[in-house]
Amino acid sequence: LCSRNMADSFRSLVFLISAVLSLAVADIKVSDYVYWKKADISAWHQYFPSRALQEESLTNIGAVKAAQDVAQGLNESLRRVAWYQTQELDTAQFMMEGTSAQGCVEGISTFMTKAIDNEISTYQDCAADVLPRLNRASVNLTRITSNYQNAYHRALAGIDSCVKTYPNKDSLSRLKTCVEAWNKNYFTVANTTRNYNAFVSPAMTIFTTAAECAQTAAKKCGRQGMGFLAEAGPLREAE
Repeated sequence: LCSRNMADSFRSLVFLISAVLSLAVADIKVSDYVYWKKADISAWHQYFPSRALQEESLTNIGAVKAAQDVAQGLNESLRRVAWYQTQELDTAQFMMEGTSAQGCVEGISTFMTKAIDNEISTYQDCAADVLPRLNRASVNLTRITSNYQNAYHRALAGIDSCVKTYPNKDSLSRLKTCVEAWNKNYFTVANTTRNYNAFVSPAMTIFTTAAECAQTAAKKCGRQGMGFLAEAGPLREAE
């Protein structure tokens, strides 16, 4: 009888130890599960949406500055193009001094000034919406960033709330359902945010318009200058 009682007591002790160990293991698993879910969100936040949004913000600032520089420096750039072209006529002007062709050669200054003024006006029309579009893109980016940051912080706080709401071991399934819901909500917003500039920067796409308009202006000025030189050539030969 004594031996049987000791055996029963031993089995009870083993059962109690097993139960305690099971609870401890469950605690560790739940703790690890919650930790890694939050760590996954934090890591994704740091290396993808957050970085992408920061890069786009800096790109937008740079695009605004570049567009302003293009607009302000276009006149000087076009005059430099014209200056290189007129160097060929410097010698011709010297050689034709006192001839009937001199007035035609000297007229390139007036001709190119008008051509440059026309192209600057055309550029201003062509690129008129670049800065407004960049400003609107900046406002939109601020909205997207705010929406994303809210989703990020809500997800972390929501997971903590899940742990507090379902602290009991018999609520593990509901705890995981709660955590997974916040996890899914975050990654839905994060992936949408990441795709905002995943393939091409909206700011650079807008700035490309200014660059193309300026390039067109430079080419047209160049062609007009070359055309003037071509017309001046026969005059030199005639003299």
